[in-house]
This record gives sequence, structure tokens and C-alpha cells, in this order.
Amino acid sequence: MGLRAQIIVHVVATVFLTLLAGGFVRSQRAAADLQEVAVDHGLEVLRALAAPCSVPLATGQTEELDRVLASFTAASGWGRLDMLEISVVDLEGRVVAHTDPRRFGRLQEDDFTQQATRADHPISRTLETSADRRVRMGMPIVSSLRWGTVTATLSLQRVDDFVSDARRAALLDIALDASLIGAMLYVLLSVLVLRPMRDLGRAVQRLADGDLQARVEERRRSPEFALLARVFNHLAQRVDDSTRRLETQVQERTQALEAANAELGRLAATDGLTGLANHRSLHGQLDVEVARARRDGGPLAMVMIDVDHFKAFNDAHGHPAGDAVLAGIGALLRSRLRSTDLAARYGGEEFAVLLPHTGLEAAQGVAEQLVAAARGLRFPGSGVAEVGVTISAGVAHWAGHHESAAELLARADNALYAAKAGGRDRVVASVDAAPAGPEGGA
Repeated sequence: MGLRAQIIVHVVATVFLTLLAGGFVRSQRAAADLQEVAVDHGLEVLRALAAPCSVPLATGQTEELDRVLASFTAASGWGRLDMLEISVVDLEGRVVAHTDPRRFGRLQEDDFTQQATRADHPISRTLETSADRRVRMGMPIVSSLRWGTVTATLSLQRVDDFVSDARRAALLDIALDASLIGAMLYVLLSVLVLRPMRDLGRAVQRLADGDLQARVEERRRSPEFALLARVFNHLAQRVDDSTRRLETQVQERTQALEAANAELGRLAATDGLTGLANHRSLHGQLDVEVARARRDGGPLAMVMIDVDHFKAFNDAHGHPAGDAVLAGIGALLRSRLRSTDLAARYGGEEFAVLLPHTGLEAAQGVAEQLVAAARGLRFPGSGVAEVGVTISAGVAHWAGHHESAAELLARADNALYAAKAGGRDRVVASVDAAPAGPEGGA
């Protein structure tokens, strides 16, 4: 149920219940007043009846009592009262006259009659049965002495019917009044409360949906809603500013994170000393190139390189000089190879070069150029101005679909061992190399 419907229901229900409660209280008071008036009128009638009954009752003229009682019964002085029965009883409570002749001579032993015969003033008692409500009344018959009592039973059915009709009419009036008051209150609430709340709710929903420019107009508002509008607009502006700052920070952090990840990736795939690809990166790229060669049938070559007598160089000139040699070989490989080639430090003083789309002869040419270029390198030595080094190289060409990456690498490594065994400072191709084990010492 929407807010409008809830307000209509609650306002109308509240007004209706309030008016109904007030009407019920008023009707109860009116019913009590009507009953009191009816009883008072009935007692006045009995008082008027008691006077002419006193002498016949004192003299025992029962026929005269019946005549007086009959004349009162036939008279129209009862008005709207429904008098059910009238009786005249003596001091002992015995019926000496009654509207029902069959009751003559009977002793009335009920509590009310006994109380009425003893009372020196008029009395009444209301009785409620399953059928209706009744009032019993008693009036002393007094001349100069107490001779007896007149009793009567009065029905309150007319009074109750009148009250019920009045209540139904009042209920209808209350419903109409509640509807009119509810309609007027609804119009006022719509202008003063519902419309501002609707505008505020729409702005909140827009802000929740991501529209950071959602605002509420502050003019033509009550002071309370104007304050709410200002507070909401201030909060919306703060959310907008905070979101923009956060987006900027996230963008900056994202860029920094991407750069850091790129650097980590580069460091994970790069040898720190030479700047070349490391052993892990080489194997990953070798698997990729072998798979490509299987797919399109293109050539692929592998060159393994080793610095000659590197252990002796380290022992003679120290490890810093040895690190300078390795870094120099790395720089040489980067400067002499194509952008599509991959140079890697395989381990220690050993390097590997992966040559995609390259046949055996071309790979040998590349290896020859690298070996020749290494002869011209100079490095600071211990006790001398500069020293040189040489390198040996083994070349292998991918043999076809049956050969794996590991087998290609093994054949290039065997060719390298053959170059070192043949005197170093040279290139040996896999087709020319005989299987050989590693020499003792580099």
C-alpha cells in the first residue's frame, strides 16, 4: 500500500474512530437520560393514580379500585410509555386490583413488591431479560395513613428502539463527517507533506541509482522540508565530491598497480644481471614457437652460447669482472638480434638464442656474427688495462613435427659441447656435431 493510500486510510480511520467514540459516549448519555425521563414520567403517572386509589383502598371498595384502574389504563396519559401492567397491593403485598383480573387476591412475594410495600417513597428498578428491558416502579398510596402500594411494569423497548435509530443516524453522520474531514486533511497533507516527500523520495532514488547530480528544490517548502532539502543537497554534494575523489584515486592506484604488475612481470621474466630473458621465460617462449612451427610448418632455430674459460677468468680477475663480461655478452646479443628473436641467460655463463622463422644456414650466420663480435669486446681486468673473451656457439634447427622443444634444446646444447671440444671460439651446427658430454671446466 502506497503512502497516499496509507494516509487516507489512517486519517479517515482515526477521524471515524474518534467521532465514533464521542458519538457512542453521547448516545449512552442520551439513552440514560431518556430512560430517566421515562421512569420519572411513569412515576408521575403512578402518583396521579395513587391519589384516587387511597379512599377506595382504605374503605375496601375493590370495585371502585377496578374502575379507577380501568380508567387510567384507558386514558392516553401514558404518552410514549409502554405500560405492561399495573397493580394495587395492600400492606401485606396482596393484589386488590390489577390490569389482569386473574391476578386478584394473589400474594406478590417477589423482592421488588416486598421492598415497595415497605418503602415510604417512590422506587424503581431496571430489569434486563433476553427479550427486552423493563422498569418496575412502586408508589406508596397515602392519604393520612399508609394503605397500600401501586406497582407497575414499564417496557423500555421504545426507548431502546429510539436510541438504536438515533445511533444509526449518528453513525451515518459520523462516516460522512469523517470522509469530509479525511478528504480535507488529505488535500492539506498532499500539499504540505506528500508532495515534498515525493520529491525528496525521487531525489533519493535517483542518487541511489547513481545520478550524483540529483537535488531537491528548496523553494516553496515548509521550513521543515526546506531544512531536509538543504541537508539532502549537502549530503548529495558530498557524495558527489567523494565519489569523484575516489574515482580519481582508484584510477591513479589502478595505473600504479598496472605499472607495478608490468614491472613485476618483466622482472619475473628477465635476468637481473644481463637484462635478457631468464631460463623460465625462454622455455615458455620455446614451447610457443615449437607449437607455431608445428601449426604452420615454418622454420625454427636454436643457438646455445657459452663464454670460454669463464671459471678461469673469474678466478684470475674476480667475480665483479666476470659479472661485467656476462653483462657485456647480454648487451651484444640485444644489439645484434632482431626484435622477433629471443635472447636469454640460460644459466651461469651460458646463453640461449631463439630464432623464429630462421633456417639452419641463417642461424649459423647469426651465430658466426655473434662469435666474431665477441672477440672485439674488452673488459677491465685485474692488473691489466683490458682483457678480452671468446664465446662458443652450438646451432640446431627444428627437425619437424616429431621433435619436441626439449629435444631441439638438447641438440643445440650438444652442438655447443662439440664447439667447446673442438677448440672453442667457434660455431658448430647440430648436423655436424657428434654427441658429447660437458667438459671439465668452462
